[in-house]
Amino acid sequence: MSNLAANLTDTAGRVPHRPAVRLGREVLTYAGLDEASACVAGGLIAHGVRPGDRVGLVLDRAPAFAALYYGVLRVGAVAVVVSPQLGRDKTHDFLDASGTRLCFAEGSDAAQPTEPDLPARCLRVTVGPDFLDQVALWPQHAGLVHRADDETAVVTVAPPADGDPFDAAAASTGLSHRELQLAAFIAATLLLDLKPSDTVLSYAPMSGTFGQTCTLNAVILAGAALSQPLNPDDLTAAARTIDQHGVTILAGELAVFSAFSALLHTAPRGLSGTTLRLGVSSRPPPSEETRTRITGTLGVPLVEAEWLTGGH
Repeated sequence: MSNLAANLTDTAGRVPHRPAVRLGREVLTYAGLDEASACVAGGLIAHGVRPGDRVGLVLDRAPAFAALYYGVLRVGAVAVVVSPQLGRDKTHDFLDASGTRLCFAEGSDAAQPTEPDLPARCLRVTVGPDFLDQVALWPQHAGLVHRADDETAVVTVAPPADGDPFDAAAASTGLSHRELQLAAFIAATLLLDLKPSDTVLSYAPMSGTFGQTCTLNAVILAGAALSQPLNPDDLTAAARTIDQHGVTILAGELAVFSAFSALLHTAPRGLSGTTLRLGVSSRPPPSEETRTRITGTLGVPLVEAEWLTGGH
């Protein structure tokens, strides 16, 4: 095993013109994602980022996240992945404790009215809707920096339990290239049986371990396609997406499957005749009754990945 980003370069070499990640009408093929991540890598090198440096990613939009994630890994740096919903103070403390020196963060909008507070030494790069167009102008670095299996690839944050104080150091979880490679392999082969013809519609945040392992990394390894809903609350539009893009796997928290079940209960024709074959949840249903209700309505089996990702 080596750099996790090799999964992207290998797959781009095999199926360059297949869609890799999609958000609404924004689509990156494997060749496009490989090129975008190479531009990110070139930009990072131009900013002095070197192997082992910490680079923050405070965003969840799949195409930009994927380009940044693999671009950071390409240069041997460590992706410090933080949910945009973590909050200003916790984001500041976590990035500070992790030694992050450069951070890519979503700009403020109606859904994220307050931009994250970054440590003084941390250079901020705002990620807006046209970010990938800007990245295309950056110098490319197509190579991969070799990383040992046990070297850290990604650092994630585990939010505290309700009522517990936030300890930035204790909340930090480092994942090595080996751990992420193995998790992607298990998810792609044993859990999901992913094929290049599969399309995964993911409601899982890219900032979480589940979103990275069971959707992004597994999809890239298998050469499948990852789709993200433009508006997660619009289930009717998501049902159309499932039909239009031939979605075969639905991924997310259990609440997503419950919401879809409720939708289909009131509008049974919503997903009839689709190619959907599997659901994967970050946590198991609270009871077999819940599982039976969900799987019976959706018409597909539901598997859990909590044992693989810790439920994050």
